Order: sequence, then structure tokens, then C-alpha cells
Amino acid sequence: MVDTAKRLAGDWTAFRNDESVRKTVMDITIRLLDYNRQAIITWPSKEVALYDVSTTLEKVSPSTADSSVVTSVWSRNHDSMELRQLAGHWIEALQRGDIRIALSIVLWTMLPTTKIKCGPRGPPHSRTGAMWYWFSIGSSLLKSMGAHPGWLTMHDVTIEAMTEHYKRWSSTERLKIILFWIIQIKAAMIRRNDTTLWSIKPVQMTIEEIDLPYKEIAVEFSNQGVPVDQGAPIKQKTEAKSTKVKKEDAGEAKMLEKIKEGDSQIMALLGLT
Repeated sequence: MVDTAKRLAGDWTAFRNDESVRKTVMDITIRLLDYNRQAIITWPSKEVALYDVSTTLEKVSPSTADSSVVTSVWSRNHDSMELRQLAGHWIEALQRGDIRIALSIVLWTMLPTTKIKCGPRGPPHSRTGAMWYWFSIGSSLLKSMGAHPGWLTMHDVTIEAMTEHYKRWSSTERLKIILFWIIQIKAAMIRRNDTTLWSIKPVQMTIEEIDLPYKEIAVEFSNQGVPVDQGAPIKQKTEAKSTKVKKEDAGEAKMLEKIKEGDSQIMALLGLT
């Protein structure tokens, strides 16, 4: 879709009407509707993270902290020993499905008040903080367990998005992306032997079927607030007709405004100006 947007050089009407784009949007929508609704997961509070990490660091360092998954990323000269320990605990938490501890560990290392030594990683414009350390640990973990290429693609796409849009995204938006990434790493570990996960049936839709929702939305936008004709006298009908035309014009203007707003969101999402 990015390639299509660049090819059309900002002609968003042509982009929106492009047959391949409409098919892709319909395919994504159908698959999202078919998926089971997942439980809502949020970041733990700062206080919870502080408590979880303090109790975690009191435990014996797990064997995973000495594994090649961690030692291939952790640097003796640039990273603190706590980062190595926490990486081991993070992997074990994901293995047993304890998402809260895994989130607390990552959040604690990224808190401004946490004084922990962490070497520079990632692209030049965003090398501060422990975020890239965890991205590297996750990548090493996926490769070590021979994860399906789909999980590796998920990881690569997340890294690419974070690299491209790091400065544009707010800290809250970055946390949402990291949360999504951690949940996917957990799923990759728990469902690693699920052979059916990556086999999906193709969606066959004609352009006429794909266009139906667009037409319904267009009708809804254009008829917002239009009164129902109750069969009033001719004079009132004329006045009502005039009012109806004005309201239709207002509805059309509102629709165009909504479309324009949607265009700007698409442009922001694709990183285009």
C-alpha cells in the first residue's frame, strides 16, 4: 500500500479508489472480524512495576540469563548485570505466560527514574534507553527457537516502524507498539508448535461486493439529519425541499471533511507528507 501511495503521488482519491487497495482493505477487515477477541492487556502502573522488579531481582538468576540468547546481546562493558538477570527472568516469564512480570521488567528499565547502565543500540536518532536492548533480546529469542518466518516478519516490521517513526510518535504511542510486540513474542513462544496458525483460507470477493460497504457509508454520510417527508402541503414541501438540499449540502461537506481527515491519518500512518 505504501508503494501504491507513492506511485499515485498524493492523489488520495485515486489511492482510495485503487482496486488493489480496496481488495486489501476488505481482506484485512474480514480477517479481523473473524479473529477471536483477545483479552485487553495494559501496561502495569509504575508502582506495580517497581514492586515486581524488586521482588524479581531478589530471586536467583535463572539459567536463561546465561544462555546464548542473552549473552549474544548483553555487553559486559556497556550493560549492567541487572539487565542480564532481568533478560533471563523476562524470557522465563514469557515461557510460563506471566505477561505482567514481563511487562513490568521492560517498563522498569525504561523509566526515567531507573538508573541502569545500558549501551547504545538501534538507529542513531533513537539510541537512548533500554528499548532497543529488548528488541535485540526478542530477535535473538525468536531465532534461537526456530520461530515461523511469520513471527520474524512481525518483529522486523515492528523494528522498521519504530525506526521510521520514532521521532513522530509520542512516548505513549511507542509504549503501545512495544506492548503489541511483547504480546506477539509471548504468542510465538506459547504457540510455537501450532501448525495451523499460519494457514489461512483465501478471501474471494468481487469488486461489486467490496464496493457495497463504501456505498452504504457514502449514503449514510450524505443523508445525515435529513428529515422524513410526511406529505406536507405544497408550500411546506417546497420549503422542506430547500431545507433538505441545504442539509444534503451540509452532509456532503461533512462527508468530505471526514474523508479529508481520514486521508491525513493515512498519510501520517504511512509517514508521508
